[in-house]
Amino acid sequence: MVGLLLGCGPSLGRVIELSPAEVALVTTDAGLSGFDEAAPLYRNSQRRGLQLRRVRAGTVVELLELREGDVLRELVGIACDDLLGCRAGAAAMESALRRGKPFDLIVERSGELWRFTYNPATFAPLE
Repeated sequence: MVGLLLGCGPSLGRVIELSPAEVALVTTDAGLSGFDEAAPLYRNSQRRGLQLRRVRAGTVVELLELREGDVLRELVGIACDDLLGCRAGAAAMESALRRGKPFDLIVERSGELWRFTYNPATFAPLE
């Protein structure tokens, strides 16, 4: 929690390997779908990310191990302060996967910052 208040980087991390089938699912999805409701989260009158309110089972969002209540802070280095930022981050995420490159998401979960690193399984790039 101290790192969050001081603006430091994530204190927790997780590396997730994506199989070729999972990579195909993410890259054929129309952006980062899988949440029915999301809203900007404000702290001290500043946007601090997009909070997922309801996550659907069997979707890309669930595949990426995101949960209801998570606050998307950054997708592939792009601030996720609103849906526009999340869409730009989702496009960058898809581009990274198509090139066979890993990508990161920064998520606030239960008051702690997490860095999720997603590594695509070894495969020929899709482009």
